Amino acid sequence: HDPGAAGNGYVEADLTTILRNKVAGILRASGASVTVDSDGDSLKAVLDKTASTEKDVIFDIHWNAATPAATGTEIFTPDRHTDLEKKFAKKIVDAISSIMGIKNRGVKTEAQSARKRLGVMRPNGINMLLEVCFISNKSDMERYLSNIDLVAKAIANVLIEAENAVR
Repeated sequence: HDPGAAGNGYVEADLTTILRNKVAGILRASGASVTVDSDGDSLKAVLDKTASTEKDVIFDIHWNAATPAATGTEIFTPDRHTDLEKKFAKKIVDAISSIMGIKNRGVKTEAQSARKRLGVMRPNGINMLLEVCFISNKSDMERYLSNIDLVAKAIANVLIEAENAVR
């Protein structure tokens, strides 16, 4: 519904759809149960469809935007996160930073986000919101695009591990 950030000839919504579909495909091939949002849904529509339980993993994909010099990957968890949320968030951000060779901006709480509150954070299950890299940084985008399959596989592997931990 909202195309999100744009930079270096890319639009966040397009990038998100591609990565989401790659991750979902890997998850489904592994036998995981996967639900994805519809591309045209508003945040409210997505949240209305998301009735998470303590046995769910909610994962949201985004791209950061700032100055062309801003770089790195980061991931957000709820303010009142569980040890599992923090553990799996750290695994994802560490993997992406390593694969892409970009700055690891770490695991942060939603209060540390630009918006201070993130609608996708639910009280149940494992909740994470990933900022893959900076769409406004040409080098970040080149590194992402040349490693997209490795990034998708790394994310999927951690999500499978997270799903197994809550089942």
